[in-house]
Amino acid sequence: RPPRYTQGDTLFPYTTLLRSYNLRHNQVITPDEMKHLENLLWIDLGSKDDYRIHFGDTPITRLIRKIVGLDRQAAMAEFSRFLDDQSLNSRQIHFVELLVDYIVKNGFIEDKKVLLQDPFKSIGSMSALFKDKMNIAREILKTVDTFSERL
Repeated sequence: RPPRYTQGDTLFPYTTLLRSYNLRHNQVITPDEMKHLENLLWIDLGSKDDYRIHFGDTPITRLIRKIVGLDRQAAMAEFSRFLDDQSLNSRQIHFVELLVDYIVKNGFIEDKKVLLQDPFKSIGSMSALFKDKMNIAREILKTVDTFSERL
């Protein structure tokens, strides 16, 4: 039988179901939740081979996060220490806000090269923005990494 999911980033009928998983809230999923996702994608909607044809070697957790994004409150909670940091100027805060927006929409940052593109480059490079606060810049990048590490 043909797979019931389509190539690309859409599992339309199942998006609502998948939003309820811990992945949307940046939580590690349990083995039972992982098994449920595997059954959904590899049995209910198609086969493991179908999945590989459409999504390659993309781990299920990364695919789901790309589809459903990340809960804004979960992203804000991770970045709150920077957003509340009185020592940061408005451009630095704006950069962090752009990070939050990007991660909410895309689920995580797969390649940090994206930070050299718009909308980030429109306010300046991270190294220029945080030239006197490189320790904070490193902490921000570590925080960015947490979103993909939990997948």
